[in-house]
Amino acid sequence: VIDTDATNNDGTINFSSTINGTKHLDLVSGSAAIAIQGTIGGSVTLASLDINQSAETGTIEISDIGDSDTYGVTGVTRIGNANTATLTLDGTTYKTDGATTYTTATGNKINLTGSSPTFTTNNDSIIFATGNVTIGDGTLTVNSNNGNITFGGSILGSNGADEKLVLNAGSGVVSVAAIGSGNKIHTVTLTGSGGITLNGDITTSDIANNNVSFTGGVTLGENVVIDTDATNNDGTINFSSTINGTKHLDLVSGSAAIAIQGT
Repeated sequence: VIDTDATNNDGTINFSSTINGTKHLDLVSGSAAIAIQGTIGGSVTLASLDINQSAETGTIEISDIGDSDTYGVTGVTRIGNANTATLTLDGTTYKTDGATTYTTATGNKINLTGSSPTFTTNNDSIIFATGNVTIGDGTLTVNSNNGNITFGGSILGSNGADEKLVLNAGSGVVSVAAIGSGNKIHTVTLTGSGGITLNGDITTSDIANNNVSFTGGVTLGENVVIDTDATNNDGTINFSSTINGTKHLDLVSGSAAIAIQGT
């Protein structure tokens, strides 16, 4: 445990390079910042990872967790809490072999600034809680290998509006809030044979092939509008399976096709 959260003064925690080891790591900084510039568990996997997971408000910056052939953490990973000011994930690989949560205060607080980041769990849940997630560049991919994928806040694109979203829960459940509100997302691909729950609207950007697809049965948790009808480009909307829920569903695709394969 590294604890700089004192009664009257809080200290920053900074790692300029990598963190490895088979043990548990718990970082607590109160209102001060935490920054990790190197890969966590890239060569020796950590047992668990907690970073300001209780009630602290300090900002958090993390490079990568794990690498292409290594899970960075084998146990539970808990990063941030509902008071965390901002969480900046500026790497491209976040690979954890345990239930994983990324949490901030409400608003546009979870910033993915690395190019096309990929988040992976091994049949474990992955939750982006409370704060909105902003994709800075490329494609956000989340593969849970049959674990549940949950986004509590909106998923936003950057000013280029060409960011893509791919969520693949395998046999797990995908739950999302609004996608593309404010800053639009180019394409949306959601897969979960355990079900897909929509708790907000989906809006795609004015770029060719601005399509939305669902593989797995869809449940409406809230009233939902899916809009791929842009000024110059219209995108297809495809449901591979059923649609259920007591809410309102509005599909708008302009000149592009809509296909609903289930009941």
